[in-house]
Amino acid sequence: FTLELPIGQELIFRAEIIKAVYIDRHQLYWRGLVLRSTDGFRWYQGPPANDITLKQNSPEFVDYKMTVEPNQQKWLFPLDRPLQMTSNLPLLRTRDGLYQTAVSIDHRTVFRAQSNLSLTLRPEDEKNYLKIPIQSPRILKLIEAFKDKSLTREKIVQNIKNYFVDQNFLYTLSPGEMNDHSLDDFLFKAKKGYCEHFASSFAILARAAGIPSRVVIGYQGGEYNSIGNFYTIRAQDAHAWNEYVNDSGDWETIDLVDFVAPVRTALGTAEFLKLPENLRGLMMKRNSSDESFLFVAYDYLSTYIDSLNFYWTQWLLDFNLERQSELLESLPEASPVFLILFIIFIFICFKIKFYWTHRNQWPQYFYKQLLHWANKKHLAKKPSEGPTNFVQRLQEKWPANSDDFGVIVQNYVNFTFANISLSLIDLKNMHESLRRIESITNSDSKQ
Repeated sequence: FTLELPIGQELIFRAEIIKAVYIDRHQLYWRGLVLRSTDGFRWYQGPPANDITLKQNSPEFVDYKMTVEPNQQKWLFPLDRPLQMTSNLPLLRTRDGLYQTAVSIDHRTVFRAQSNLSLTLRPEDEKNYLKIPIQSPRILKLIEAFKDKSLTREKIVQNIKNYFVDQNFLYTLSPGEMNDHSLDDFLFKAKKGYCEHFASSFAILARAAGIPSRVVIGYQGGEYNSIGNFYTIRAQDAHAWNEYVNDSGDWETIDLVDFVAPVRTALGTAEFLKLPENLRGLMMKRNSSDESFLFVAYDYLSTYIDSLNFYWTQWLLDFNLERQSELLESLPEASPVFLILFIIFIFICFKIKFYWTHRNQWPQYFYKQLLHWANKKHLAKKPSEGPTNFVQRLQEKWPANSDDFGVIVQNYVNFTFANISLSLIDLKNMHESLRRIESITNSDSKQ
């Protein structure tokens, strides 16, 4: 791909849906770049196209605002599919129907947009989305198996989806070594990969079966703030998906990852990446029945603070400098004591927000610290060894700290594999056990 997207927790933009109260995460495809040309597995933009028209009797438009963080780039990621965008920065509309700024975004900027979720491809342009290199006999045989007697595009697409589900393909960010030029490796050997592998594979299989298709990259989903009615899109939400032309001649979005790993779009990328790989193909839901009141309260507080921060930022950005100055001058003069107390209060709120935002990472953190400690003691966890067998070796080596080892590993297993939420007491016990373990000396080991 020719567009490099960042990864991790970096904030990309926030989006406030104006016209609709809530849009399902499965519909949130923030469009960045359309890829039409391929060498067999890798995809490129290819020549610019102007081959899409608005669908007749299209559904209601979606109005929204995007608050984009400074990124020193010109790319924008509007919701599928943008009809118009406005901003105080000069905008350019590409032949693909997308938008980008004329200058790099070097400060937080608000963009107003309107999107329509349906576009139509002109029949005379379908041939541009059917070009692929010659495929191997094995792939051609697979494609013939996908074709149904009725030869409807929807049926063929359904057969392609069924293949990836029935063959237990795995969505993973660590697929191992794979020949980037060989679709055969992915389809018949590795059977695991990340979104780019699935998007590329579907587009080639669909084209070979006579269905116009393409790859789109951008972001998918986002963390929904129920108080402020906006979505937070981070770098880890970067994604690749497909569009194909259905029997009615309309572009239709399809995301194989949504079928191979449905929990990714159900829970969002952040929660999905916390699951062990062997559970990522299942549809799970978070068990919050044993969450303490304090956890729930601070979840709400975190959401509320994030909402206040978002709307305060938007309010300021919507005002020009003159109106901002008038507002600040109209405020009553505050005493030094009040200002100090206010700063302390804000600091405490942000500290609480930080710890509660990262609370789901503490079980993994304590377990990783235990692995690091064991490695320094020359008793590293073996690749083929599970947590239970690993902790048994540690307990045999240091029987006096058997309970401490058990507390860390058992809580880690409960949280990671059994999806059991941990209380504050559980996390405190893990922390205290880790402290005692780290104080062990070699002389404390079993002779």
